[in-house]
Amino acid sequence: MFQILQKSVMIVIVCCFASCSKDEDALTYAKRTIAGKNWYLMSTTEGNQTKSFLDKSTYSIEFKVNNSTNDSDGIVGTYNIIEQSNQLQLEVLGRTQNGIIANYAFQIVQITPTSLKIAYSQNSIFIQKTFMTIR
Repeated sequence: MFQILQKSVMIVIVCCFASCSKDEDALTYAKRTIAGKNWYLMSTTEGNQTKSFLDKSTYSIEFKVNNSTNDSDGIVGTYNIIEQSNQLQLEVLGRTQNGIIANYAFQIVQITPTSLKIAYSQNSIFIQKTFMTIR
């Protein structure tokens, strides 16, 4: 079942990238695609273990058109997407409800109008998170 879902997502991704205007670069596409939506965490992969959060109430983050953001943990701030060494990065500059700085950066692995896959390393462990705009 999971393999069918993966293949379906890949087909959607290929179709979305194929339908992008040839005049629109990856950075512009990513900025336009992420903005104005709530993104819900669907799965996390750490090393070779994947945790699925399908049909569960879990972490979410909203990226607004004005580059502000807030998440279900109460972090508010701003976000930006940049291109560095031919890779897209999502940077968030935020603060918790107690005023503690919460800044982070992720590599954007994949983005479609309904799916966002990000990755980062923590303590030498590769972590990948998949978000969707629907639960």
